[in-house]
Amino acid sequence: MFRKRSLPVVALLTALVLLAAACGQKPGVHVGAGGGSSADSEAGFEEFVDGEAGEAGTEAGIDATGDGGGTEAGAAGTAGATAAGGTGGGSTVRRGGTTGGDTTTGGGGGGSPVTRVWGKTIMLGIHAPITGAAPLPSTFQRAANDIKAYFNANANLPDGRTIDIAIVDDEYQPATATARCRELVQQRNSFLLIGAAGTDQIQACARYAATVGVPYLSAGVTENGLTTLKNYFAISMSYKAQGAYLANFMKKQFPDRTNDPKRVYMVYSDTPNFRDAVAGFTNAFPGVTLKKLGRTPSSSELNNAANDICSGANSARIAYPLMAPKDWLILVGAQPSGCDLQWSGVGVTMGVNEVAGTGCSQPATRDKFNGSTFFSPYPGVDRAPQLDPEMAKATAGKAWDDIYVALWNVVKTTLELLRRTGPQLSRSAFVQSTENAKNVATGLNPPLNFSPTDHFGADEVHVLKANCNAQGGAKYETLAAFARY
Repeated sequence: MFRKRSLPVVALLTALVLLAAACGQKPGVHVGAGGGSSADSEAGFEEFVDGEAGEAGTEAGIDATGDGGGTEAGAAGTAGATAAGGTGGGSTVRRGGTTGGDTTTGGGGGGSPVTRVWGKTIMLGIHAPITGAAPLPSTFQRAANDIKAYFNANANLPDGRTIDIAIVDDEYQPATATARCRELVQQRNSFLLIGAAGTDQIQACARYAATVGVPYLSAGVTENGLTTLKNYFAISMSYKAQGAYLANFMKKQFPDRTNDPKRVYMVYSDTPNFRDAVAGFTNAFPGVTLKKLGRTPSSSELNNAANDICSGANSARIAYPLMAPKDWLILVGAQPSGCDLQWSGVGVTMGVNEVAGTGCSQPATRDKFNGSTFFSPYPGVDRAPQLDPEMAKATAGKAWDDIYVALWNVVKTTLELLRRTGPQLSRSAFVQSTENAKNVATGLNPPLNFSPTDHFGADEVHVLKANCNAQGGAKYETLAAFARY
């Protein structure tokens, strides 16, 4: 194993629906011109095409997970791949070393070589919950185009290579995410895949990528089903690892709210991929109260939960929400009047400024939302240009937002890993280089240190705090950067 590490809910729902509609990119919509010439694409495509028999064998196992995971389903998929001519667990990594070599396409990948040197254009395939999880702005395409243009002019990749970026909407559904990732590999010829957010979706796509030998990067979310994947790398701390940090942060930042563990709550959606996060937090903070919700809780369930955590002698003084941001906003809006509750947690999309804008703009949520704190893989817009002068240079005179910061962060980190791989760029060479990469510091992302037995490379977080009264409009501001707790 790798290491670690009653209101007005109707009004709020209406606002969320309108925001989702405003930024509702259709499934399959991509950014970029398309992965280079056909000659370049064919050179890369040959790396994985022979693995499709193995991939077909694993699809049943991957899709059967439904909410993203279960080791039994994964085992069934691997068995199916083996029956179809795959290698079974050919590239599985466990503590102490690897079994099998990195010249196969990965567990169940059909035994196809992945050492062919790639062409001149490197397609980065990104899936994100553009709809379905949170109010998100429709700025992905413009940001991706700007970032691609800047780095193609300035990145100095080995052998004169350039990048392209394809972004698809996974709709916050694991089955959709798997289908979109398959499209990114088979139709867009993505060299690697990147999961922007969404725990269940990241877990599902990472496991699909393993079956076809495609490297996969994501923000740190679950460790479930990912710690034995040779192709998977987390570029921020997992939720499980952040649990101990969050417990310490809460005690330090909010001592008067954490002196009675029974009044410290964790309110979470019930998916197998959040169970390690629950364990990480409860092990670090014994005695806290757990409130479990459905994976996609209804508004009535969220209303009831708000009343439950705010009532009785052990009502919550501070709570860690682990769920889709849209569900959390409804929960916040449903808090009874007079419920004095501090929200503090971890996540990727929880700290998006569009979430702050929505929470701060609604009378039902504004005062309850203001001051909420979340760990984040990237800093707020208030600190990003100072922490990365290159980003400040790239954005000079342009409109940009926190979505730009997030995308810049992951693309720049990916480019540094590509650069370290060298001119003989193949998928297996990228994996081998990355799992030995040390001190990968790119400005905004926490420094990364990987090893063959540890593909979770970060041990620092940024801390964001919601400010409904910020100059220029509601946003998350950086409370701490590159912090350890």
